[in-house]
Amino acid sequence: MKTLKILATRIKEWQHRPKTQNHSKHKSNKRADTKER
Repeated sequence: MKTLKILATRIKEWQHRPKTQNHSKHKSNKRADTKER
């Protein structure tokens, strides 16, 4: 169920920023590690 919470946060972040910018941050973002898990 933790994944659901992370997904919700991801969607919220996506709405805040464009997908292209989010992609760039994904590589540098530490959250990317949690999303991959």
